[in-house]
Amino acid sequence: MPWPRRGEPGARAVTYVEFRCAWCSKAVRKERHNAGHGKFCSRACAAAMGRRHGHEAVETMSCPQCGSIFERWNYDTGRRYCSMACRREHEQLRRPETLRRLSASAAARSANRRASQWQSVGVLTYADILALWDRQPVCVECGRGRGIDHIVGLFRGGTNTPDNLQTMCQRCNQRKRWREQRSSVIRQ
Repeated sequence: MPWPRRGEPGARAVTYVEFRCAWCSKAVRKERHNAGHGKFCSRACAAAMGRRHGHEAVETMSCPQCGSIFERWNYDTGRRYCSMACRREHEQLRRPETLRRLSASAAARSANRRASQWQSVGVLTYADILALWDRQPVCVECGRGRGIDHIVGLFRGGTNTPDNLQTMCQRCNQRKRWREQRSSVIRQ
């Protein structure tokens, strides 16, 4: 069951924190989970206050997305981008390969779990799945989706090895399983 959205029955009440910025004295109202320590209205005000108290920038960096120069302070040691917008843009550019690797990893885990349930021989890695998807980029039946399928099913004694795999989308894989189950019931 999904969590209730804001405004729906059962949703947690949104609480706000009201304070004055310690640097510019601007009145600020933020949601509690976004308020941080509740001292500054922006990162720029926090940096200005840090300079006033003698804190120095740890280093000057270049944003990998837009190339602008920014100062990284001693309290932002993990910061790599000049802004959240640049971070989101850069992560969107890297996303397709990351998603491909994550889906291959999930497919390998799922296949290994099912293989252990059926006491089948072999263990798959995400590199095996990526190699399969490089050889067969789309479903062998419909030519659209992407997933994995054991050619000889695990429940029929097939192995969990790369030579027993083919690319097949979830819909076609489900149809294949129904056909196999129907044919095994007819034979009995």
